[in-house]
Amino acid sequence: MRKITAQNFQFRFLGLILIACILPPAIGNIFLSYLELASAAEVNAAMATTPFRLYAVGQLLFSLSYFYLLFARPIGRFINSPDEASRKQTEKLIHRFPIDFWIIFLIARSIAALSFFIGLGSVSEIAPTMEVWFRLQLLATTVAIIAGLPIFFLILDGFGRLAPLLSFDRALITIKTKIFLTGALIPLMIGTLLVLYFSGRTGYFNGETIVVWGVLELLAIAGTLFFIKSFRQSLEPLKSISAPYSPLGDELQRRLESLQPQSNDELGVIAQQYAQLQSYQHNAERRLIASEVELTSILDNMTDVFHQTDSNGLITRISKSIEKTTGYTVKEVMGTRMADLYIHPEQREFFIKSLMENHGRVSNYEVAIRHKNGQELMFSASAHFIYDENGDIAGVEGTSRDVTQLHKAQQSLHEEKQRATITLEGIGDGVVSVDRAGVITYINPVGQQLSIIESEELVGIPFDAAFPIVDESGDNPLRELIHAQFDATDDAIIYEKGLLNHPDGTEFIIDITAGKLTNANEETLGFVYVLRDVTEAVLMHSQLNYQATHDALTGLINRNEFERRLIQSIHESRDYNTQNALLYIDLDQFKVVNDTCGHQVGDELLKQITAVMSNAGRESDILARLGGDEFGLILSHCPIEKAYKIGEKLRKM
Repeated sequence: MRKITAQNFQFRFLGLILIACILPPAIGNIFLSYLELASAAEVNAAMATTPFRLYAVGQLLFSLSYFYLLFARPIGRFINSPDEASRKQTEKLIHRFPIDFWIIFLIARSIAALSFFIGLGSVSEIAPTMEVWFRLQLLATTVAIIAGLPIFFLILDGFGRLAPLLSFDRALITIKTKIFLTGALIPLMIGTLLVLYFSGRTGYFNGETIVVWGVLELLAIAGTLFFIKSFRQSLEPLKSISAPYSPLGDELQRRLESLQPQSNDELGVIAQQYAQLQSYQHNAERRLIASEVELTSILDNMTDVFHQTDSNGLITRISKSIEKTTGYTVKEVMGTRMADLYIHPEQREFFIKSLMENHGRVSNYEVAIRHKNGQELMFSASAHFIYDENGDIAGVEGTSRDVTQLHKAQQSLHEEKQRATITLEGIGDGVVSVDRAGVITYINPVGQQLSIIESEELVGIPFDAAFPIVDESGDNPLRELIHAQFDATDDAIIYEKGLLNHPDGTEFIIDITAGKLTNANEETLGFVYVLRDVTEAVLMHSQLNYQATHDALTGLINRNEFERRLIQSIHESRDYNTQNALLYIDLDQFKVVNDTCGHQVGDELLKQITAVMSNAGRESDILARLGGDEFGLILSHCPIEKAYKIGEKLRKM
């Protein structure tokens, strides 16, 4: 069979769809004239009307576009580049094609009859009655069957040529579908034409009716022949199987290699699966021999110990790896009891009991074995019962692996984990581990105390729910900011002064150190957060900083802070060409107040003067107590004339 190409398939497929769109109007024109539903002139005039032309163009474009986009194009891609996904898509498309084809085809014919009915009413004297419309619909049904059935089977034949590329285990288009279409649509077509003929021409049965019936039967036979052709193509691959041939050998192998399915129905499935079955049988003996050789080689070279025992527990077969693992030779252990290798022989009874309780199969059962030199080894056994032809237990078969080093490593890991847990629970910082989804997997006691959730069991709770820590602005969740930095680095990330607000209104200031948890492949498993409560330290630092820069009596900035800001003001004036002013204020006769009324009164006077000057200035002005009764005032963005007026105003207050 000639190899099919995507271009040939699409050309044939769309060509048949095009014929299915063009052929019905031609057939309908012949029957309209012959059954005297309308004259030839009326038919031509009706087909020339705008409704019918719009329908003709519209259904042609729709049909070609629909079947190209949904069928021809994806199947063409599969033919050019067959893969598993496109193969499954192609099988689905072939399976759904009959429904799509007949629904669109019959609806198109029904709309054609309606558009012709509208056009006929506008160009002829025929009254647009329901009888006329019904007869036109019957004719459309007849035309759909006459034109659609052979085209449908030709398209199915095209799909059948795709069978060698597919791997279907069920019929994509069943023989039942083909028989139904042939056996149901053709009689329907004949009955419909007879109804049209009787109602439109004679009204009774005569010789002319016989002639018409004969013509319809010929058409029915033609449709059946198309079905037979399609069915013959389905049977073609099986001819080589049913034909006589020489005894099994190379000739059969050549026949099997040439066998290819040529249809997508049940016979195509049978042909394909039969070829596969015979091919498997043809090579079965060679594969069996190869597998026996391979099995023997595996047993001789495997590191695990393969063993078989009979119903009494005596060793009947054991691999050579027993020598490397236990020091015993195969000869020394053959015929002995398996339990004799155990440090505790009674453990063999528990092993058999475990097999009984687990439906004759057990995995990773650990048992202590004694090495020939007296060393204790730990083995992990996986085994199952062997049954005889009567279904009775005939023995045990399985493998055992030396897991001594693994067992020691697990014990050491457990000890390390214990030490780590004790350490984490004893430090003063909160330690929280989370998975990739941000769910807590471990938390130490200090972390539980910092959490806003009062619960002893926080494992399984999202980190953000237990620790809604935000940055200093209070707007951005701190964990999101940290994880955004992890995109650029794998190093530990430290974020200071996060805010954690408890439901009772208490605010904690938290420093976070975050790090990734990764596996051996550098894949992220989760994260570890170390939470340090620095609330008291931050508050103390803020208090000390305030005291260092402010006057204790008036609350104004002191001389050192004032000088620092004065330098900034000078730089600003120089860099940005702005005018700033400096006022030096000294209180007259203040010493007299101190000497006469006492320092307490003098201090109160300084507080009141500070309040008066602070309220008289602008928010941008900087007022400071320089010492004793001396004050300094920096007027930002203030011309000298205005500064002079402000100074006079303060002097008179």
